[in-house]
Amino acid sequence: MKLFVIGATGRTGREIVQQALERGHQVTAFVRSPESITLKNERLTVLNGNAMDENQLFDAMQNYDAVLSALGPRRVFKPSSLLHDSALGNTRAMHRSGVKRLVILSAAAHFPGIPNRIVSFILRSHMRDSLDMGSCASQRPRLDDRPASTSH
Repeated sequence: MKLFVIGATGRTGREIVQQALERGHQVTAFVRSPESITLKNERLTVLNGNAMDENQLFDAMQNYDAVLSALGPRRVFKPSSLLHDSALGNTRAMHRSGVKRLVILSAAAHFPGIPNRIVSFILRSHMRDSLDMGSCASQRPRLDDRPASTSH
């Protein structure tokens, strides 16, 4: 599969990229700081971009099978519009480019506050409606340093 990963420089994003490459997928990491990606692989492309900019996302995500987002706030308790703005830009860009699969892996929505209620609303309503998704699953993420497990 061709995977478009947003938030690939964080701990979770790096793990997503690594596992996707190990499974033979073609991966594009869409990141704010390309120099933060030290992994080298012939199936990995690193693109510099702003995860809140719909047009940059649209231009970059053409012909992908799925978008994976591991975005989260750098400072958990500092107010930020990152999640809200990126969710809007991402879903709009996906709709325009025809990408129908979205995976979001972030613990950010589990923190209290209005910004996360907005993101939850967007995830529940806007993405379902605009992407015409047939189904959606959600599970709280937990990232630890143990070896990967395939049992869930």
